[in-house]
Amino acid sequence: TLGVCVASLLGIVQVCIQGGMFYITFVLYMTFFPEQSKYVAAEETEETDGEARPLLGRMQRATLEWQTALWVTAAVATHAVVCILMSALLVMAVGPYAGPTRTWASLLGLFSLCLTCMQFFPQIVKTWRAGAVGALSIPMMMMQTPGGFLFAYSIAIRPGVNWSSWISTFVAATLQGVLLAICLVFDAREKRALSVDDRSAGDSQPSPAADA
Repeated sequence: TLGVCVASLLGIVQVCIQGGMFYITFVLYMTFFPEQSKYVAAEETEETDGEARPLLGRMQRATLEWQTALWVTAAVATHAVVCILMSALLVMAVGPYAGPTRTWASLLGLFSLCLTCMQFFPQIVKTWRAGAVGALSIPMMMMQTPGGFLFAYSIAIRPGVNWSSWISTFVAATLQGVLLAICLVFDAREKRALSVDDRSAGDSQPSPAADA
């Protein structure tokens, strides 16, 4: 029926939009990566009488953060090409509902689950150690977390859907919720600290009557 067809296409549209937003965000991240964070100056040295002496010129070496970003870019590009080519070959060779194609889809779901955990765990650990929200957007996470659960639910209730199709979205929403909770606690603590500092600064100022 028309309703079933629209519902099926809606699921595909949701996945495509989610994937497209990820790639757009990643491209923007690489495009606007801070120039001062890409390279650091490193002194060139020469061996003279067994001692390393600095040369007049300086060379630059890539920072660990920039090297990591480049490696992730290469991995993302390779992953996208392999997934698109393999999926297209299986669909054309054996059909979209054949056993090998469904097995490949399940493997992609499990791989997506692993990548989701790898994506959020470092950010959670970094935020916890820093003790500050940093550049993370709390309003974005407040919208994204319940939206992730709704997205996973909308996929899971479709007939014939394998669990690997929605598990990565569910886990991503759960980890996003953990990160949101940490950020809310740190944000509230920071606001309380600023409020105490403002009151302390106000109390330390002499009153006009005392000056007179």
